[in-house]
Amino acid sequence: MLGELSQEQIEALLKQQVTGRLGCHHHGVTYVVPVNYIYKDGVIYAHSGPGKKLDMMRHNPSVCFEVDEIENIFKWKCVVAWGRFEEI
Repeated sequence: MLGELSQEQIEALLKQQVTGRLGCHHHGVTYVVPVNYIYKDGVIYAHSGPGKKLDMMRHNPSVCFEVDEIENIFKWKCVVAWGRFEEI
């Protein structure tokens, strides 16, 4: 898809999908990993056990999140968001 999604389309895509990609970075290493998530009230919630992504985000809470819907190579939507990791 070429162009930009409206805020309504962004919200709908984030609410419809259940798997996205989380990007984190620490000490010159970038790590992108798929995660299951829910989106509620403007916040992305994901669950994780101990491991590399949690260790990295605890050192550098700046993260990137990507979710997409791909019907075919010519028809797709994608949302990329930047934010901060908060452990709850």
